[in-house]
Amino acid sequence: MPDDDPQHRAQLARLVVPNSVHFLATVLLRWLHDAHDAARRIQPYRRDDERGEWHNNVSFGTDRYQYLVRTAKSLKSEIPELAPDFSYQSMLLKLNAAALYPFRVDDGPRGPIRSTSDLRAELLSDEDEAELELLTRKEALLGSRELILLPWAGDEGKGCTGLWAGQGVVRDNLIDWYWLIELTGEAEGLGGPTATTPPQPDAPDGPALFDQPPPPLRLTPRTEQPHGTGD
Repeated sequence: MPDDDPQHRAQLARLVVPNSVHFLATVLLRWLHDAHDAARRIQPYRRDDERGEWHNNVSFGTDRYQYLVRTAKSLKSEIPELAPDFSYQSMLLKLNAAALYPFRVDDGPRGPIRSTSDLRAELLSDEDEAELELLTRKEALLGSRELILLPWAGDEGKGCTGLWAGQGVVRDNLIDWYWLIELTGEAEGLGGPTATTPPQPDAPDGPALFDQPPPPLRLTPRTEQPHGTGD
């Protein structure tokens, strides 16, 4: 369970100034809710097209992923000092003193995380490995900022169901949290889906990491057909 240690909450508050934890959580939760709502609205068009269904088991997740990546800059309208950084196929939301790293978790922040990319493993590692390069990717991304992890949960049927903030390292596909705070209840008036969605089969639903590209499309070559006959 996330802790409610006042010292940890105060530490997070210091890292996100001039914003309050409540305000930051409200902005981020609204963004995540909007991503789930937008991706959900698109799915009926994928499932009911006059030329046939073009929906698959990652359609919702891919649309949600694209929404988050493409609209991240809109957060600056509410948090002017926030700067999205897309280096190394990652996405960090940089504040003055902290770099926020959002990523999706299936079973909450204490459950196993999805396949860890090299970049995520580097970001969440506590090992000081000898590097040939003068500057590691982690150092290049963070600079003098502290890394704050932002695991979140959600799916097509329920929408965004959770957001947390904390610091920790990955050990055996689990995050060993130094501290963890739940932010889900920080914002008021943000509920579940705006429309009822029928249950969908359990399946991967798109990129879970911001440091991985969307899955490649599997296209089947089509036998060339004549375009028509002349008069």
